[in-house]
Amino acid sequence: CVDCGMTATVIDCGHCQQPAEIAASAHGGQPVCETCELIRAASEPVSLVRPSTPFRLASMSRRPFLSLFGVILAVFWFGGVAWLYLRSAAERRLSAFADALEQAGGRLPTASLPKETAFDRLLRQAAGYQRGANRRAVTVVDLREARDVDALLPGLTSCPDLVCIKLGPHLADPGGLAVVRRLPRLTDVVIDASAADDAWFEQLAECRTLRRVAVRRGRVTDRALELLARLPDLAVLTIPDAAVGDGGLAKLNGSALQELDVRGSAATDGAIETLLRLPKLREVNLGRTAVTPEALDRLRRERRINVVR
Repeated sequence: CVDCGMTATVIDCGHCQQPAEIAASAHGGQPVCETCELIRAASEPVSLVRPSTPFRLASMSRRPFLSLFGVILAVFWFGGVAWLYLRSAAERRLSAFADALEQAGGRLPTASLPKETAFDRLLRQAAGYQRGANRRAVTVVDLREARDVDALLPGLTSCPDLVCIKLGPHLADPGGLAVVRRLPRLTDVVIDASAADDAWFEQLAECRTLRRVAVRRGRVTDRALELLARLPDLAVLTIPDAAVGDGGLAKLNGSALQELDVRGSAATDGAIETLLRLPKLREVNLGRTAVTPEALDRLRRERRINVVR
């Protein structure tokens, strides 16, 4: 550090929260990287010099004339000294700022930005993440087209505000989904992969914050429904063309489901009793199933459930 002589270290910037090689400061403030230090130095308000002597003279004087004279003197003192000090400080800071910009070719120095890692590149492709940005801003990660999904999943713990993950066919090891239990705000999972099987759902069932799960082209079985039913806040389940029947839907008893899409499944009229026992269910899609119109009318009549067919 040019002030205290301490050696450089790698630490999170106190302003932009990004890791950077900085000169650690021993002067009581938060450590900052070069860019933030430059901006803060150029924009920080200047402390004014207090003209305490003339005011003390005015307050100590017992004669009104001298007291008034002291006040007038204080005003002129304050105005003159403050103006000179502000002008000098502003010129120094603007000059330093201009020199730094000139050295950087007209741009703010970027040497303190972290180097883009392999994880950063994957995250940029999946979530539009930019190098040097705050990973807390990442809320949705789309991995349906990503190739190195297994390499990306462990690093998602650095995105604590992530709320939605979209998974595709390139996940080789379902065990990598164990990361979901360490994402405190994750509520939505979309799966578009024919390889999705019970091993995937065993991991997802450990994420207690999930509220919406959609599976397309996955191998959803009765066992998968049993696992998903463990999620205490699961409100929306979309599993079109799933290979489940009345027995599998019975596994959902006691769940908090509000919307259920099982179009194209093997459901029959026997599933109606299960659906009537779901206390919060308000919409169900039974298109392309063997459920009869009479059974659908029963759902509408007894529970006023919105039936889509």
